[in-house]
This record gives sequence, structure tokens and C-alpha cells, in this order.
Amino acid sequence: MICAMAGTAIVMSITAPLVKFFGHGNEGRGYLITMTIYGIAAMCIFFLTFAMQPDMIDYSEYKKNASVAGLIAAFQGFFVVC
Repeated sequence: MICAMAGTAIVMSITAPLVKFFGHGNEGRGYLITMTIYGIAAMCIFFLTFAMQPDMIDYSEYKKNASVAGLIAAFQGFFVVC
């Protein structure tokens, strides 16, 4: 929780200077570029986070039992006809 609050404080403190830097007087353009940079950074961080996590579940048992009939049975009650 402390790291989340620290990250929020960092983002809040650098957003306004980045908007001014990238906007050159146009606040809308500055926010667009700043949020694009934040989005790309977030995608990279999420990708690295999930790529580095070890797989804790052994899926070999599930792969053996997979079949088309099992898939159809799983969705049997899913569709409702009015």
C-alpha cells in the first residue's frame, strides 16, 4: 500500500511539468502525449510483471481431458432461447 501511494505521489508530481514540456502552451496536446507515455510505460511494466511470474499450476492434467464434447457440455446451459 505504501508503494502505491508513493507511485501516485511521483506521478502526480511529474505530470504537470511533462504536460507543460510536451504541450508548449497547448494543454490538451501535452496531456495527450503525457498519457500516451504513461500508457506505454504501464504496458511494459504489466508485460514484464506477468512474463516473469512462474506458472504455479500444472496444466498437463487439464490438457489430457480436453475434448470438443467437453467444451460443448460446458456451454450447454449458457445459451438461453426465448
